[in-house]
Amino acid sequence: MAPTVAPTAAPASKGPVTLQYFYETGGKPADVAYMDKFFAKYTEANPNVKIEQIVTPSGVTSDQKLETMVAGGTPPDIVYSGATVTMAARGVYLDVRPLLEKSGKSLDEFHPLAVQIYTIKQGSFVWGLPSQLSTHFLVVNKTLFGKAGATVPPTDWADASWTWDAYSAAADKLTVRSGDNVTQWGSFPLDGHLEYCGPYMFGGKWYEGNKCLIDDPKSYKCFQFDHDSIYKSKTAPTPAQSQALEGGFLTGKVAMQVDGPWSIVTYTTIKDFEWTLAAIPYAQELGVKASRLNASFCNCCAIASKTNVDAVWNLMLWMYFDDTNYPDWSWYGTGRLPARLAGQAKWLEYAKGQYPGVAWEVYQNAYDYASPDWNAKQANASKLADIVTAGMLDPVAQDPNANIPQLAATLKTQIEPLLQEV
Repeated sequence: MAPTVAPTAAPASKGPVTLQYFYETGGKPADVAYMDKFFAKYTEANPNVKIEQIVTPSGVTSDQKLETMVAGGTPPDIVYSGATVTMAARGVYLDVRPLLEKSGKSLDEFHPLAVQIYTIKQGSFVWGLPSQLSTHFLVVNKTLFGKAGATVPPTDWADASWTWDAYSAAADKLTVRSGDNVTQWGSFPLDGHLEYCGPYMFGGKWYEGNKCLIDDPKSYKCFQFDHDSIYKSKTAPTPAQSQALEGGFLTGKVAMQVDGPWSIVTYTTIKDFEWTLAAIPYAQELGVKASRLNASFCNCCAIASKTNVDAVWNLMLWMYFDDTNYPDWSWYGTGRLPARLAGQAKWLEYAKGQYPGVAWEVYQNAYDYASPDWNAKQANASKLADIVTAGMLDPVAQDPNANIPQLAATLKTQIEPLLQEV
């Protein structure tokens, strides 16, 4: 039986209490099933606490469900969230720093970049306690590279040979064509990942202050690269071809794909070929040590409760600071590396023990090459995402004749008025 957690933030609730755990991100059946077992360890030791997981029903987005609960005056107690600041900007979440201090804990125990993402209001407010680190890396089909006699992409982020030109050459070599028909793809479109990391990958930026920089050639180069890989070099499939390739990388017919740890649990089901992780290529004009990613998908637990704060905080202390639980939660519950640095060694032990052929250190080292998410602190983050999708991502993927510089110029006029950092 797990030990009862001592009330370090404030006295634990003496009467029965039900805590609602809301998934703003995640919430797949496997997530819920794991967390049911995970939370059962806590409630067995703390029988006065019941934990109810809230998953958004079909046909409703998590944002809509959360909005409805908040508007109705019944917000969930804990929100498992990504780096979406909208609710924090509205004052829905509590500042976790005072709770940490009362508990004798410190934000210094967490990856500093993850803390930075959730710190707003000129550094005075931390709206979420970082739970797991997520960013981008390359997923590689080792079997296809072996059959082609090609060198598997580097696992070392500081490997100066791994440029975007080298990536394109590898994608071309790994693409197998029979006339106009492609039977094996060298790469998969960067697609939605461009919304977050795209400009950084090629040496650009989304914005600086309240000025949008997407019309800078370095910033829109990522979109041109993706468009060219689909419609010019044809080393990545069109949307229609992707749809026909149901399962994407899992089919064994794609050599490389930019992805992130949210897909790790899925990749670990692969039985028909060998796969591994590799570094994202770098922009030569910036140098191999420059940031080429951002930390856009770092996850956190945010406290929306105003009535069960003591009970919520005691649960979070158990989740985050009990090292018999935290790495386990991160690996089996989400597949993601702990944001609390002390939990990473055990997580890596899990990963390497179960999947020894995968270069897990690529994921851990990725944060050394990341910058804060471009819209993590933007009050209008949801609107910005919709604009980028409609104004750039969709045309890049779907229009063979898309004019990328023109799209970027238009996008700037739409984005700039909405830039409002919290």
